[in-house]
Amino acid sequence: SLSSLSSSSSSSSASTTTSSTTSSSSTSSSSCSNLLDGAIESIDGVVIDGLVRDVVARRVWKRRWLDRDEVPWLEFLEGFAEELRLPAHQARPVNVRLRCLEALLGANDSAGVVQLERYGRLWMWLGPLRLDPLFLELPYQLVRQTWFHGEITSEEAERRILNSRRGTYLVRFSTTNPGHYSITVMKRNAVSHFRVQHQPGCTFQLGRYETATLFELLEQAAKELGLVYPLTGSQFERVFSGEEIRETGYSSPELSPASASSGSSPFSSSSSSSAFAAFSSSSSSKSRSFSRFPFSS
Repeated sequence: SLSSLSSSSSSSSASTTTSSTTSSSSTSSSSCSNLLDGAIESIDGVVIDGLVRDVVARRVWKRRWLDRDEVPWLEFLEGFAEELRLPAHQARPVNVRLRCLEALLGANDSAGVVQLERYGRLWMWLGPLRLDPLFLELPYQLVRQTWFHGEITSEEAERRILNSRRGTYLVRFSTTNPGHYSITVMKRNAVSHFRVQHQPGCTFQLGRYETATLFELLEQAAKELGLVYPLTGSQFERVFSGEEIRETGYSSPELSPASASSGSSPFSSSSSSSAFAAFSSSSSSKSRSFSRFPFSS
């Protein structure tokens, strides 16, 4: 009948409308979700851009851990080793060079995580990052020096060195100017601080001294600054726990006897200098002019 036909037609129309509305709602909801995900991803990218200035290091974090501001060390190690194209047999937590990187990132504490902010800051001193297994030689040669005490404040440096004999010194990352290094020395009656000007890919400068590597600068300026006795007892000693502490640095099973004992100066290790020089190409063309010696931190 006409009434049943009309009823059937109305029901079919209503069903079609409902289905269409549901489909539109679903599409709209999916579209909104995609937009939200895109917005979040964009915000994550902006945060990483702000905290990691090194282009390569920034790209690595975005590719691996875009939505994270901290990563467990073992997860970081696996991803970073892949980025460096490190052979599988070397990409292990026991690798002393990876342990040095772990210590510099502060991931060897009880938390055991790599924080984005600290990750980004590290390359101000050790950058530019190059995705090559040989890059691990750079943090290794720095951490194994008994005079290197890492990222500590001038107040902490003074506390560590205060009761030492004249000529005792340590080298640290400048906490007020990331990229720069600071030398803390025990003088006759007081502690002095000298700042080494440096930016990623550039030379190391301290007054009239300008060198391609930190080791060369320390060797050249040692007499004028009064650097005689490296201060041991840094937080990095435990990286080399169980190994002998030599005059030229902490030793490890992976360090050849020849490089460990070459020269009497704590700055004269040829392997140390070459490790830094290998990653300071075209640094001379990027050098900057700074004020005269001495610098205070």
